[in-house]
Amino acid sequence: FYYKIKRGGYINHSNNKNPHSVTMKLLILICLINCVFSSEEMFPRILIIGSGPSGIATASKLLQNGFRNLTILEAENRIGGRVHSIKIGKIFYLKKYKFIIVFLISF
Repeated sequence: FYYKIKRGGYINHSNNKNPHSVTMKLLILICLINCVFSSEEMFPRILIIGSGPSGIATASKLLQNGFRNLTILEAENRIGGRVHSIKIGKIFYLKKYKFIIVFLISF
């Protein structure tokens, strides 16, 4: 779209002879922009399903970008999703690497 200002002060769209239709479109656009950036919309309630790696990463990214009203739902009694780990000392090891755990326990 190309808009130009005529001598009369109207903004007109190329072949459109009705200056009010373009003005109305601009007003609607301004209202939509204001709605998107209103303070209420900056703090929406966000629900994240699952506390696996994706859920935790999503929550972290949203927090970094200023969103504060987050809720994470998890079906299990622990976080991590399908990533299971065991703690040996101060280090967590993934259960799928059982040969490493058996090796570490043998020491």
